Amino acid sequence: MKNQYTFEDIEAYLAEEQTEEERRSFEADLEEDVRLQEAVKKHRLAHQLTSAYVAERTRGQVAEVFNAHRRQKSGRVIPMGRWAAAAAAVLVLLVAGYWMISSPQQSAPALVTSYFEPYPDRVTTMGSEADALTEAMAAYNAGRYEEALTLFGALPQGSLQMELLNLYTGTAALQAGQMDLAEQALAQTARSATAYAPAGQWYLALTYLQQEKTALAKPLLEELRQGGAYKQKSAAELLDQLP
Repeated sequence: MKNQYTFEDIEAYLAEEQTEEERRSFEADLEEDVRLQEAVKKHRLAHQLTSAYVAERTRGQVAEVFNAHRRQKSGRVIPMGRWAAAAAAVLVLLVAGYWMISSPQQSAPALVTSYFEPYPDRVTTMGSEADALTEAMAAYNAGRYEEALTLFGALPQGSLQMELLNLYTGTAALQAGQMDLAEQALAQTARSATAYAPAGQWYLALTYLQQEKTALAKPLLEELRQGGAYKQKSAAELLDQLP
């Protein structure tokens, strides 16, 4: 299942502009993802309201022509154009209002999807391309997180500074859905007195949010916001969006 569909993805589906493979994949995800179903429903309704607005606007233009003709014949004006314009304005407000009302505050897991980026590769190895650490980092960098976890777990002791290894392990575990492992590994980095501690706090906060443990995530995000360095802006934005 695709992690997140964009506005353009949904519009392409409704406009039947996807390839056959893309359409099959989208519809398979649509059957299972309630949030995606709601998003598609919103797009459909917005299209309907927009179509109604266009139709109403066209009727207004026709009414203006009709009124102009009546003025020429009798000097009397039937204010249909004003009514149509007002109706069109109401429909525009309905479209805007619908998007605001039907777009509830994003859930904590949805926010994680929006803000997650894997911790970048800070590892420099002197071994050959086939050494264990290089293989583990290659899997991590390619987004093969379950494979990376297996390879990280098999690394010889001392292959990598423990706090950094825990950071990569926890980040991979978060993406692989192994929340207990993610919490355990990231907590060790977050509590360490190393330069990696703020990154550990950030990914540990995301791990808590993924499980909707908002009360545990907030203190970590607040500390990052107050810290004025790593992920300060993102932490502030996340805090503003949490209940």
